[in-house]
Amino acid sequence: MRSFRGLYGAGPLHALGLIACFAVTGYAVIRIFDFGGATTVLVWFACAIIAHDAILFPLYSAADRVAERLPGATSAPRWINFVRVPAIVSGVMLIVFFPLIFEKGPASYKAATGETLTNQYLEAWLAITGGVFLVAAVLLGAHLARARRAGGTLAS
Repeated sequence: MRSFRGLYGAGPLHALGLIACFAVTGYAVIRIFDFGGATTVLVWFACAIIAHDAILFPLYSAADRVAERLPGATSAPRWINFVRVPAIVSGVMLIVFFPLIFEKGPASYKAATGETLTNQYLEAWLAITGGVFLVAAVLLGAHLARARRAGGTLAS
């Protein structure tokens, strides 16, 4: 085990997980090329990379820097993490399901699924986003109550 960890840099479970990820990725690539939509997928990836690196990353980095300067952001428990995680979950869901949430491409959706596009995705995204933020708020409240009981100092 030590020789494997020394050679690979992590345990065998990590290596198996990585092999499984490569297998799923390979299967997805094969399916995309069989489907005939490889050009569309490559263009989508290129646009996503450019949009993230040129627009989104500077925006959410600047927002995070501003939030770090707010009172209590660096004190224990760090409330900022209870905002970051739900915001990331909500943002990733928005990016992944953007066409369905904003009803873009109903003809292609009907061709792919055989169903009509309804606005149920917007409602579901809003409900899940609200739920994730609610869970984060409850967890933050529990952390604050535990810190208060333990006599810890809390920043306002």
